Amino acid sequence: MPGPLPKPAARRRRPNAGKGETTLRVIGTPKIPKLPFPVSQPTSAWWRDIWRSEMACEWLPSDLHGLCLLARLVEDYWTAPDASVRAKLATEIRLQRQCFGLAPLDRRRLAWTTERADAPAPRRASSRTPARSQVDPRLKEV
Repeated sequence: MPGPLPKPAARRRRPNAGKGETTLRVIGTPKIPKLPFPVSQPTSAWWRDIWRSEMACEWLPSDLHGLCLLARLVEDYWTAPDASVRAKLATEIRLQRQCFGLAPLDRRRLAWTTERADAPAPRRASSRTPARSQVDPRLKEV
């Protein structure tokens, strides 16, 4: 007896599999929203950087509220009076930035990749003969 017939191709894949990674690209010059509170230079630079990043194209207008709260945490971090307060704020910043894909591990979890202009070209197999130092010395004739 030959056994059961194979499943159709559409049923062989996992039904809960995702659609794959999304490659993010910077599209033009983004409009950087103003923060609703005064900030120091480090927070201002951070705010500009995140809005010029590839991840900004994925954020919705409703994400602005969470980003403003995160900016408040960043500002409090830079103006904190001592190291113990900064440590607590750094923990909260790390937790909150995950939602917006601001770190490499967060982007991996969200299945986001960024387009890189400076990425090295894939290596091709060389058709050259190996250099002298690469030749196996046991193959030399005596």
